[in-house]
Amino acid sequence: MPTQETETLSFPVAGMTCQACALTLERALGSVPGVELAEVNFGARTARVDRRREATDESLVEAVRRAGYRPPPELGGADLAADVAFAEEAERSVGKEC
Repeated sequence: MPTQETETLSFPVAGMTCQACALTLERALGSVPGVELAEVNFGARTARVDRRREATDESLVEAVRRAGYRPPPELGGADLAADVAFAEEAERSVGKEC
């Protein structure tokens, strides 16, 4: 649960093909300094992190990429339709095998 010192950020992630992928990504995001909590939902293809200031967008993007998945062009974009379009397009073009 976020505190006054943390913020919650949710974003889509492409390339997950199973629950094990979600757990891998959850561990990767959770290892970023400043991340208080990381949750990844395979079914929704989304990640949610509660983070302190030191967990920058860039560090989260790098963690997603290092884990082998694809982040959206902009984290936490206010445009839900753009996030959904990103996730759908990415799932058609990217298929990482476990």
